[in-house]
This record gives sequence, structure tokens and C-alpha cells, in this order.
Amino acid sequence: MEEAYHARGRYLLFVDRKHAMILPERALEQGDAAGLNAFLEDKLQRKVKEL
Repeated sequence: MEEAYHARGRYLLFVDRKHAMILPERALEQGDAAGLNAFLEDKLQRKVKEL
């Protein structure tokens, strides 16, 4: 994983220069955005940057 960002209710996870995953917060079925943020930072071993 190259970079991870949070902007306007979405998480943008850049896998490499050509590929990204967009995870909208509204699609969460359980938990909250703060929990997702902490989970991603733990699993990715890097800080999720706010835009």
C-alpha cells in the first residue's frame, strides 16, 4: 500500500500508482468511521492522512 487518505466521507487507499480503492463511510454496516480509521492505520502500519 502506497498511501491512505481520508477526505469528504471517503477513504482513498492507493495500492500503487495505477490502482486505488475508494471506501465510502456511508457503506459501513457496523461500527463508525473512527473505528475504521484506527483499524486501517493498524493494518497498513501507516497514518491515514486527512485531506
